[in-house]
Amino acid sequence: MPNDVKPAKIKSIATTNIDEPRNWFRHARGYLRYHIVNHEEQSRVWMVSGFLEGPLSKWWYSQVAQNGDEVGGRFSEVFDMEKSLIQEFCGKAPEEQARLNLDKAR
Repeated sequence: MPNDVKPAKIKSIATTNIDEPRNWFRHARGYLRYHIVNHEEQSRVWMVSGFLEGPLSKWWYSQVAQNGDEVGGRFSEVFDMEKSLIQEFCGKAPEEQARLNLDKAR
């Protein structure tokens, strides 16, 4: 795999589909794992935040400002960041959305 392969920048999240940000975060975690980025989780959070743009970037900077932690915001790991971002922009926790999807399944 070439070294210049990176996760795409993400500018927005469709409020009705949480699979898109979940897939993006999965790709970002794979990128970090492949490149053996420092195993300290907060530095991984900081690396992932560099791929956020637009409203998502503004959301990240608000997390940093509220907590005064420029490396990890208030997140100890990328999974926490993912959950919070999805809840903020989609309005539903991933577990709740999964239950709704199961209820709608035919």
